[in-house]
Amino acid sequence: LFIDIGAAFGYHSVTASRLVGPLGRVYSFEPQGLFFELLRRNILDNALANIRPLHRAVANRPGDVTLNQIDPF
Repeated sequence: LFIDIGAAFGYHSVTASRLVGPLGRVYSFEPQGLFFELLRRNILDNALANIRPLHRAVANRPGDVTLNQIDPF
């Protein structure tokens, strides 16, 4: 099991996917819309079935926050 918090486009998720193997699982959390779409594309392009992308933020307490969009280019 590997958990990638703030996965961005999935560099660490893809690496972890190969390390945990087909029976392992990778959970990739990415709250920003554009990065999340890049993450999903990366998973599809690499045909990685053991990664679960989650369009969510992770924090130490419940609540709402406003994220500033970051342009990855």
